[in-house]
Amino acid sequence: MIARLAFVGCLAISVLLAAQPLKPTLVETTLPTADVVVASVVLEPAQGDATPRIQEAIDRVAGAGGGVVFLRTGWYRIRGRLTLKEGAVLRGDWVEPSQGVKGTVLALYAGKGETDTAPIIAMQRGTGLRELTFWFPEQNATKPVPYPWVARTADKIGGDNTTVMNVTIVNAWQGVCIGPQSNELHTMRNLYLTALKTGISIDSTTDIGRLNHVVISPRIWEQSGLPGAPIGSARTACRGHQAKAALGVDIGRSDWEYIHDVEIEGLAIGFKFRQGKRGVTNAVMVLSKAVDCGTALVLERLNGVGLAVTGCELEGTQSGVLAPESFTTVATFNSCTIGGKQSVQLQGDGVLTFQNCSLNGTLTAERGQVTALNSSFAAAGRHIVLGSSVGRARILGNTFEGRPRIENQAQAADIGISHAPLAKVKPDLTPYVSAPVRTPPKRALFVVTDFGADGKAADNTPAFAKALTAAREAGGGTVYVPAGLYRFQGQLRIPTGVELRGCFDVPHHTISAGSVLMSTTGRGQERGTPFVQLERRSGLRGLTFWYPEQSLDTPVPYPWTVRGLGPGCWLEDVTLGNSWQGVDFWTHDSTGHLVRYLAGCCLKRGLWVSKSAGTGWVEDLQFNPHYALRLPKGLPHPPMTGRTGGVLIDFLRQNLEGMVFGDCEDERIFATFLYAAYDGIAFRDDLGGTNSRILIHGTDTASRAAVIERTGPKGLEFIAAQLVPLGKWEVAAIVTPPKFRGEVKFFNTQVWAGDLTADLQGTGKVLIQQMNTLSGGFRQTAGETALQNINLSRDMHPHLMIEGGTSDLLANQSRRGMLRWERGKRAKVTAFGNAASLLGTLPQGDPAPGNLATSWEQGDPAGHTDQLAKGGGIRIVTDAHCGPVDIPAGATGKRAVKLQGTCAKGKHGYVYFKLADGPIAILPDSVLSYSIRPLNAEGQHVAVDGVLDSGPPLRDHRLVTTDKGSAHPGTAKGKIGEWTRIHVPLGKVSGKTIQYLMFAYDHRVAKEGEFACLVDDVRVQSEMAKTGDWRIQAVVGPMGLALSGPKNPIRYTIDGSNPAPDSLLYRRPIPLPKQGIREVRYAIQQADGKLTPLVFSCLLGK
Repeated sequence: MIARLAFVGCLAISVLLAAQPLKPTLVETTLPTADVVVASVVLEPAQGDATPRIQEAIDRVAGAGGGVVFLRTGWYRIRGRLTLKEGAVLRGDWVEPSQGVKGTVLALYAGKGETDTAPIIAMQRGTGLRELTFWFPEQNATKPVPYPWVARTADKIGGDNTTVMNVTIVNAWQGVCIGPQSNELHTMRNLYLTALKTGISIDSTTDIGRLNHVVISPRIWEQSGLPGAPIGSARTACRGHQAKAALGVDIGRSDWEYIHDVEIEGLAIGFKFRQGKRGVTNAVMVLSKAVDCGTALVLERLNGVGLAVTGCELEGTQSGVLAPESFTTVATFNSCTIGGKQSVQLQGDGVLTFQNCSLNGTLTAERGQVTALNSSFAAAGRHIVLGSSVGRARILGNTFEGRPRIENQAQAADIGISHAPLAKVKPDLTPYVSAPVRTPPKRALFVVTDFGADGKAADNTPAFAKALTAAREAGGGTVYVPAGLYRFQGQLRIPTGVELRGCFDVPHHTISAGSVLMSTTGRGQERGTPFVQLERRSGLRGLTFWYPEQSLDTPVPYPWTVRGLGPGCWLEDVTLGNSWQGVDFWTHDSTGHLVRYLAGCCLKRGLWVSKSAGTGWVEDLQFNPHYALRLPKGLPHPPMTGRTGGVLIDFLRQNLEGMVFGDCEDERIFATFLYAAYDGIAFRDDLGGTNSRILIHGTDTASRAAVIERTGPKGLEFIAAQLVPLGKWEVAAIVTPPKFRGEVKFFNTQVWAGDLTADLQGTGKVLIQQMNTLSGGFRQTAGETALQNINLSRDMHPHLMIEGGTSDLLANQSRRGMLRWERGKRAKVTAFGNAASLLGTLPQGDPAPGNLATSWEQGDPAGHTDQLAKGGGIRIVTDAHCGPVDIPAGATGKRAVKLQGTCAKGKHGYVYFKLADGPIAILPDSVLSYSIRPLNAEGQHVAVDGVLDSGPPLRDHRLVTTDKGSAHPGTAKGKIGEWTRIHVPLGKVSGKTIQYLMFAYDHRVAKEGEFACLVDDVRVQSEMAKTGDWRIQAVVGPMGLALSGPKNPIRYTIDGSNPAPDSLLYRRPIPLPKQGIREVRYAIQQADGKLTPLVFSCLLGK
């Protein structure tokens, strides 16, 4: 088809265009499209540069409040730059490009040889590119040349909601860039591109970004059928260039990036996570792949929540997964295929966990912690190499090609290896198929302004009713609402076969307004008639709803905004700005419902779904209070103050029931998110429960992030959930209340904040397989629970409180030491392979290598003077000095170290000076103590800090003093003019080594210019280091497990529990099990009868 198209642009006829009013039109596309296209402006191809005419059409549509500029099939020459302005969607004719490029083609000529200049298209907030193909006709496949980004976040009016959907980018040097300007809520869906340098770059994203079905591959250009497409030697050269120099998806900071069905092929690097301009990322990646890349996945930096990878294929010619020295956090992999000469390389001090994976190539861990459960290994040489600095490894229940070839060089580590088979439970990784697009049965258009609707009218109910009646009488169709603010004093009823549709063809935010329906009726009537009622097989699309009289400081009830009255109803790209109650698909039969990108802020109830006898879909839901707070000019609302945002968030945490599901036979829940609720996502009993696979869900700051009261007979399965319990009414991330019945499984979950990860009650079954939690521990009082491969970042006493029910604990790890759990009298617990203590290696050549003491008196170590420390540095501080001084009265003696300087007021300033040299081993009982005497108020923001042998410094480990204060320099300490003793237990970082100590001033908002403080009597003390009686030698021989080492008694258990003072007393070798496997855990008993803090583990049996 392309060969028959004339190469044309557009003729500038701006005077004529300006004279024409916008008239929404039904567009008949050349190529099949799933939806009905309604455009405000339709352009035809013409000769010349199309840039001016397209820009003028965009300006007109944006100036009118939003809509679609449609480019009919043909080639459009773009010699300049375009700004896609707020509210405008640029759309054309398109088909998936596997059989060649067809439809609307934008030929891009601008920016040849440029990389950092303006993008071809700058995208403001609330904009979209849809059903378009972009092509660089002058790009050279043999010798590629740079070009700017095809599309990038605009420097001005950026922010919320940019969408690239059903788009082909044939041969970009750089494809789509989000950030580094502040931004939120990007969507890339059905995007196909060839990337010669970078396909997609994302940074500074602070609310959910979504990548869903993205293909980055050389074949997009090769199969395009366009002139210059690489074939033969040009194809070889072009693929060689991409294999050496191209990057698929580059992510700096993105809070909660959702990555689904992304395919990358043939590049130097597939996915890369790195330091961004404003931070780093946490993300989930599901059913994606990077194949035939040099390195499939590079993990330079992530935040503490990390990356959860499920059902992915990561195949590199060199490495499948590379976590370099800069990697210090967590990444978890479930049901993945990972391959390369090195399938996995862990070089940093972080944690990698694998379960149900296939690893083809050597897994090499030089340091850090690694877990591999129920996985398969194949390699030409060694399957697994554990380096000398590895702190912990659990290699359990795996299979190997040939005999296991494991090289364990770890010198002082918590290592557990067992090849005995374990029961397998795997997630359902059936490819997700998006819901079919719903459209009215009849292609007819009814524009509400033709029936008298007017933004100046006090009540648009009659005009809308006329348009809807006309559509009903015509047998259905689209009732179109042009951009504007429309007031209503009544309610609307959408007839069967009718879609009420606004100007947005993409997801949008309240701030971008568009077609806004404002209800002024129903105040105080929670049970009143809903604003909009949907008859069976009717729907809403592209609309914004707003209650102009709703106060966010003192919210009042209103009826539901939308209620479905029968099966087959739909909502797509609908925004609820401040609904008391959002969408009711609960009251009536909702079979066959579809909800796609329902966004907004609901105050009491969000989306409720039940009585669904077949398949229903909820995709890309996005609830956040900022939809009620970020508003366009002219949108009426009660006054707001600086406190309104905080008041609203607290109200939601106490009151909002966000996503609630009842009796649903087959619910497809995909890529959903909400911020601030009492119940984030809830499954209730409505004379039946829900059967569902919840594929990617996030609840941020909820009292109960996920609560399950009842499930359907097939149960619930969460894959890649992110759950945050937080606030005054916080309960836990996962809650099963006393009436819980059914079965729920969580695979590869991320949890943070709050004091409790899970509160498990009821008689149902719960499986939590693979989780990284930064929250508190687990509490179980009843039911049947299995916890597998969970990484708990906090040091807790205990991590797990099992008061009743049955619980199976397998390979759960405490990032900072051993896993502690307690069992009630009613509880039955089995445990195997859980974390023992991290040991650490004492430095050589020092009689007390785990201790340090200096007061800078005669005979003490001299210390340092004015030596800035690399582990801290200096920022906005002048005249800084640090060194020993003579004083009349130190804490003890007559010398101390004085730190002083000047910091700019109101700024974040800091300075870190070297104080004393190591190395100092940190053992479980190590305590850092020192005395400080602040000489002024600013001098209270100080602390002794330490640079470790790996990972972040002490200040970034959230250490707490013995009086429950923060050990960070930024927290004020001591009284001015008085000596105060500070004690900081260091057991949380046991196993590490302090390279040197620092004395630091650090204040995020300095209130005074000058600061000064004295420090004296710095100690790092460990009784275990003094005695040296803290190791046990374990040897497995024909007689069993023999333990030897210290003179003190050894207490042990054989059921995987931690030993207590009354546990079995070791007297002779512990027999090997006759069948099966057994874990022996043991510890030294001190003279006072207590056990040392170190617990050791040995796995016995095959």
